[in-house]
Amino acid sequence: MSRHLRIPVADAVLDGNDTEGQGYPVLLLNSFMGTQADWSATKALLAGRCRVVSYDERGRGRSGGSKDYSFAGCLDGLAAVLAATGVRKPVLVGWSLGAALAVRYAAAHPGEISALVLVDGAFPVSRLSEVETERVREVLKPMSPLMRVLIRLGVGDRMTPVQGARAQLELDEICGGLGPYYDLLDCPVGFITAAQAHAYDTQERVDRMRASLTPLIESHPNFRLAASVPGTHSYITSEHADVIAATVVQLVGEVGPAHDDAS
Repeated sequence: MSRHLRIPVADAVLDGNDTEGQGYPVLLLNSFMGTQADWSATKALLAGRCRVVSYDERGRGRSGGSKDYSFAGCLDGLAAVLAATGVRKPVLVGWSLGAALAVRYAAAHPGEISALVLVDGAFPVSRLSEVETERVREVLKPMSPLMRVLIRLGVGDRMTPVQGARAQLELDEICGGLGPYYDLLDCPVGFITAAQAHAYDTQERVDRMRASLTPLIESHPNFRLAASVPGTHSYITSEHADVIAATVVQLVGEVGPAHDDAS
């Protein structure tokens, strides 16, 4: 039976779910604007095999709004969910933003994560060029005083387009600097990539991002390309839940029995 979670973190309350049980603990980490619903098919395939925990980020899904949509705030949310559920040494399954969160969290907590499954994300390169990044920053600058007023008035609790753009810029910079964090990982990592370009990007740029995994995998014996699937980034969790679930099960089989939970 799934347990509904309401987890306070800073000025927000995160909405989550925990299937509980004795299976290997798995924490699902959403894409930038994704919700727990995106993992429905994956959850169904892991039912009875794994204890699956999911949650919505601040200002998304059923979670409350916040004044803080930073990457650091997302990491705080991840830590709060783990503390609230009491799971030990979970497998982190991250898609897009969630993949970058998984890498950074595991790098900062050696020995505490069993494995990572990174779904079309956490590519160790920036998607935007310096020129493109600066153009976006220039567009956002005139809006910042207004946004500060709205946030103080409580109007900006749910993520606005401006806040979202700033958070996306920060994520792009963080992904570009992920290389050293990959070197700190002490657990196996399975990458799953999509083959086609996003609806909002070019095939050339997406191919460059995904190609950045090749030297990374070659230089880390515990990293692997688990699968490259047809389709696009946006639909990978709904169209290829079977591949994601199979990768989780394979890694769980390799890392050994689940640890006793504190729940």
